[in-house]
Amino acid sequence: MSTLSLQVFIPFWLWVSTSTMNESANLKRDLLLNYSSAILPREAPGEPCNVDYGFMLYQIIEVDTVKMSIEILIWSRMNWIDPRIDWNPDEYGGVDVIVFKLDEVFLPDIAFFEALDMQELAKEYMTVLAFP
Repeated sequence: MSTLSLQVFIPFWLWVSTSTMNESANLKRDLLLNYSSAILPREAPGEPCNVDYGFMLYQIIEVDTVKMSIEILIWSRMNWIDPRIDWNPDEYGGVDVIVFKLDEVFLPDIAFFEALDMQELAKEYMTVLAFP
């Protein structure tokens, strides 16, 4: 079973062979062929989708005692199992991790109450990684 992990993604350049890129593209195409991100991933009918969630304070940007607010940066990580996203790396040239955009796969509904503009940050800096 695949473990999906939502992580902050910081872009960087990395040399990847063309064959690995082709295998990754084929894998992603095959995994998403009949996939719906609107369907809750379950290991068995009626079972919940358990999500492990954690975060780490990265930086305190501002504390406003008058407005009683704080602006912070955090590193956030969620892990869950989606049995629909599973593969044998040997069948895809050894590809053992695949990156998805947020709108391509199921994403747990976790939100901070009274958070400011989290959606824009999520779109810009977050991706979903899947491991077999």
